[in-house]
Amino acid sequence: MPKKVQAKSWITWEGYQNELRRQFGPVNARDETRAKIRKLKQGQSSMTDYWNDFRLIASTAQMDGATMSEFLIAGMKKELQQAWILAELDQDDVEAIALWAIKKEARMETLKYNKNSGEESTKIDRTVRNQNGTFKSNTTYEPMDLDATNSFFFFV
Repeated sequence: MPKKVQAKSWITWEGYQNELRRQFGPVNARDETRAKIRKLKQGQSSMTDYWNDFRLIASTAQMDGATMSEFLIAGMKKELQQAWILAELDQDDVEAIALWAIKKEARMETLKYNKNSGEESTKIDRTVRNQNGTFKSNTTYEPMDLDATNSFFFFV
Protein backbone atom coordinates (compact mmCIF):
# COMPACT_ATOMS: atom_id res chain seq x y z
CA MET A 1 0.00 0.00 0.00
CA PRO A 2 1.58 3.33 -1.01
CA LYS A 3 2.10 6.04 1.61
CA LYS A 4 0.24 9.28 1.33
CA VAL A 5 2.43 12.27 0.66
CA GLN A 6 1.81 15.15 3.02
CA ALA A 7 1.26 18.54 1.49
CA LYS A 8 4.02 21.04 2.15
CA SER A 9 3.22 23.40 4.98
CA TRP A 10 5.24 26.13 3.34
CA ILE A 11 5.04 27.90 0.06
CA THR A 12 7.23 30.93 0.69
CA TRP A 13 10.82 31.26 1.91
CA GLU A 14 9.53 32.60 5.26
CA GLY A 15 7.22 29.60 5.62
CA TYR A 16 10.14 27.28 4.88
CA GLN A 17 12.27 28.98 7.58
CA ASN A 18 9.43 28.78 10.09
CA GLU A 19 8.99 25.08 9.39
CA LEU A 20 12.74 24.49 9.89
CA ARG A 21 12.65 26.38 13.21
CA ARG A 22 9.62 24.38 14.30
CA GLN A 23 11.31 21.07 13.55
CA PHE A 24 14.91 21.81 14.53
CA GLY A 25 14.77 24.76 16.88
CA PRO A 26 16.13 28.27 16.44
CA VAL A 27 19.15 28.79 14.23
CA ASN A 28 20.86 31.15 16.63
CA ALA A 29 19.44 30.36 20.05
CA ARG A 30 21.95 32.58 21.85
CA ASP A 31 20.87 35.70 19.96
CA GLU A 32 17.20 34.90 20.44
CA THR A 33 17.79 34.45 24.17
CA ARG A 34 19.60 37.78 24.35
CA ALA A 35 16.67 39.42 22.58
CA LYS A 36 14.26 37.86 25.10
CA ILE A 37 16.33 39.19 28.01
CA ARG A 38 16.44 42.66 26.45
CA LYS A 39 12.64 42.65 26.13
CA LEU A 40 12.03 41.25 29.63
CA LYS A 41 10.65 43.89 32.01
CA GLN A 42 9.58 43.67 35.64
CA GLY A 43 6.32 45.51 35.03
CA GLN A 44 3.86 44.98 37.89
CA SER A 45 5.44 41.73 39.08
CA SER A 46 7.60 41.53 42.16
CA MET A 47 11.37 41.67 41.94
CA THR A 48 11.52 38.05 43.04
CA ASP A 49 9.31 36.94 40.15
CA TYR A 50 11.27 39.11 37.71
CA TRP A 51 14.56 37.65 38.98
CA ASN A 52 13.25 34.09 38.57
CA ASP A 53 12.14 34.80 34.99
CA PHE A 54 15.44 36.53 34.23
CA ARG A 55 17.51 33.63 35.59
CA LEU A 56 15.51 31.10 33.60
CA ILE A 57 16.10 32.94 30.33
CA ALA A 58 19.69 33.97 31.12
CA SER A 59 20.78 30.39 31.79
CA THR A 60 21.13 29.83 28.03
CA ALA A 61 22.30 33.33 27.03
CA GLN A 62 26.05 32.81 27.60
CA MET A 63 26.68 36.41 28.67
CA ASP A 64 29.29 37.88 30.98
CA GLY A 65 28.28 39.24 34.38
CA ALA A 66 28.50 42.91 33.41
CA THR A 67 26.16 42.49 30.46
CA MET A 68 23.69 40.43 32.48
CA SER A 69 23.77 43.06 35.23
CA GLU A 70 23.06 45.79 32.71
CA PHE A 71 20.07 43.91 31.29
CA LEU A 72 18.76 43.06 34.78
CA ILE A 73 18.86 46.70 35.91
CA ALA A 74 17.39 47.92 32.61
CA GLY A 75 14.36 45.65 33.10
CA MET A 76 13.66 46.66 36.71
CA LYS A 77 10.95 49.12 37.73
CA LYS A 78 12.00 52.77 37.41
CA GLU A 79 11.91 53.33 41.17
CA LEU A 80 14.37 50.46 41.69
CA GLN A 81 16.61 51.76 38.90
CA GLN A 82 16.65 55.19 40.55
CA ALA A 83 17.41 53.63 43.95
CA TRP A 84 20.29 51.71 42.33
CA ILE A 85 21.73 54.95 40.93
CA LEU A 86 21.35 56.77 44.25
CA ALA A 87 22.97 53.90 46.13
CA GLU A 88 26.04 54.29 43.90
CA LEU A 89 26.68 50.57 43.94
CA ASP A 90 28.94 49.24 41.24
CA GLN A 91 28.75 45.49 40.96
CA ASP A 92 28.96 43.06 38.11
CA ASP A 93 27.59 40.20 40.19
CA VAL A 94 24.05 39.71 38.91
CA GLU A 95 22.97 37.71 41.93
CA ALA A 96 24.15 40.39 44.36
CA ILE A 97 22.28 43.05 42.37
CA ALA A 98 19.12 40.94 42.32
CA LEU A 99 19.29 40.29 46.07
CA TRP A 100 19.88 44.00 46.72
CA ALA A 101 16.86 44.86 44.54
CA ILE A 102 14.63 42.28 46.26
CA LYS A 103 15.52 43.70 49.69
CA LYS A 104 15.16 47.28 48.48
CA GLU A 105 11.74 46.57 46.98
CA ALA A 106 10.61 45.01 50.26
CA ARG A 107 11.78 48.10 52.18
CA MET A 108 10.06 50.41 49.70
CA GLU A 109 6.80 48.46 49.99
CA THR A 110 7.04 48.59 53.79
CA LEU A 111 7.50 52.36 53.66
CA LYS A 112 4.52 52.72 51.32
CA TYR A 113 2.40 50.58 53.64
CA ASN A 114 3.46 52.54 56.72
CA LYS A 115 2.83 55.84 54.97
CA ASN A 116 -0.62 54.77 53.81
CA SER A 117 -1.60 53.30 57.16
CA GLY A 118 -0.40 56.49 58.86
CA GLU A 119 -2.81 58.56 56.78
CA GLU A 120 -5.71 56.36 57.76
CA SER A 121 -4.92 56.40 61.47
CA THR A 122 -6.83 58.63 63.82
CA LYS A 123 -5.92 62.32 63.56
CA ILE A 124 -6.08 64.82 66.37
CA ASP A 125 -7.19 68.39 65.84
CA ARG A 126 -4.46 70.24 67.67
CA THR A 127 -6.22 73.61 67.65
CA VAL A 128 -8.49 72.83 70.63
CA ARG A 129 -6.92 72.29 74.04
CA ASN A 130 -8.20 70.97 77.34
CA GLN A 131 -7.89 73.10 80.52
CA ASN A 132 -4.68 71.35 81.47
CA GLY A 133 -3.10 72.23 78.08
CA THR A 134 -3.42 68.85 76.40
CA PHE A 135 -5.00 68.63 72.98
CA LYS A 136 -8.63 67.69 72.55
CA SER A 137 -9.53 65.18 69.91
CA ASN A 138 -12.46 65.51 67.54
CA THR A 139 -12.40 61.80 66.77
CA THR A 140 -13.84 59.02 68.80
CA TYR A 141 -11.57 56.12 69.57
CA GLU A 142 -12.30 52.46 69.51
CA PRO A 143 -10.72 50.27 72.19
CA MET A 144 -8.41 48.72 69.60
CA ASP A 145 -7.18 52.17 68.53
CA LEU A 146 -6.13 52.96 72.09
CA ASP A 147 -4.69 49.49 72.59
CA ALA A 148 -7.05 49.13 75.55
CA THR A 149 -7.12 45.38 75.05
CA ASN A 150 -3.43 45.09 75.88
CA SER A 151 -4.12 44.88 79.60
CA PHE A 152 -3.32 41.82 81.64
CA PHE A 153 -5.90 40.51 84.01
CA PHE A 154 -4.96 37.84 86.46
CA PHE A 155 -7.67 35.74 87.94
CA VAL A 156 -7.03 34.01 91.22
